[in-house]
Amino acid sequence: IRFTCLQCPDFDLCEECHDNRVVPEELRFIHSPNHVFKTVEFPELAGGLPIHRFRCFGCETFPIIGYRFRCLECNIHFCQKCYFKRKEKKNHTSEHETELILEPVREHSWVKCDACGTKPIVGNRYKCNSCFNYDLCEQCYVDKTPPPPNYIS
Repeated sequence: IRFTCLQCPDFDLCEECHDNRVVPEELRFIHSPNHVFKTVEFPELAGGLPIHRFRCFGCETFPIIGYRFRCLECNIHFCQKCYFKRKEKKNHTSEHETELILEPVREHSWVKCDACGTKPIVGNRYKCNSCFNYDLCEQCYVDKTPPPPNYIS
């Protein structure tokens, strides 16, 4: 379990630090103990199906769980149930070209990879469980890229 501050971008605490209200000294000037945290649990529940943070244009379901279909002409999204029912609304017709999106792509627009400096991190983001505020992009995680020499854990 992780706790994400709703007021501070990219400020997370582990369960122990959250319960004990521990904030690293160097970050106390930007983070107030009065801030509200959101609990983030991994893995997300959906029976192993992908969870897409998009609303279905056909049935208004949010999020789309399972496969997602995107109309390439209208740039709207459908859950698999509405796609196979060939739902049509407004200017969209089932004859439009669509693409199947199997897995959600996440963009962490406010996060920089601490190993290579890529910002934003697109795709999977890896957070260290024992270091404060240390993030890796997928490539650096797979390559086991070490932290920069000036990194303080």
